[in-house]
Amino acid sequence: LAAVTLAYPATLAATLARAPLSAAASTVPEAPPPLSRSARAVAARGVSPSETPAPVAAADPITLDMPAGDAFDTVEDAVKALRWRLVEAVPPGGRLGLGHIEAIAFSPVMHLPQDISIRVAPAAGQARVDVVSVARLGVTDFGEGAATIRQLGDAVAAQADD
Repeated sequence: LAAVTLAYPATLAATLARAPLSAAASTVPEAPPPLSRSARAVAARGVSPSETPAPVAAADPITLDMPAGDAFDTVEDAVKALRWRLVEAVPPGGRLGLGHIEAIAFSPVMHLPQDISIRVAPAAGQARVDVVSVARLGVTDFGEGAATIRQLGDAVAAQADD
């Protein structure tokens, strides 16, 4: 009974020993997409976003060989396929042509929320997708943010193939 009870905390301790101490992960740690401060996003989170902790590198930015508008639709479909709570979706446009998606993902074991911010930017004949995942609780996310970003990358690749 003790082994069963202590199995999960032991797994977290082993993960913590390997993972860097950060509550955020991003595809571009030097300039992560900011969390939205809109009224809708703040209401969905239940808290106003504080400063994003310094994120660790999780994966390479996602690059899609399609226009930014099509890439935005592909990423939005991937978010819906992952069953994340879609908070805000602003299609690419404006002077810079940037699109923005806000979502909330939940960890599989304890159902802890992670705030996800996705930026879709046009590039030469392509679109670049930058992602940041921020855990709301604690000083570390035990590598869940990086796993969430990789999961999104896989879902986007699957949607792009369809």
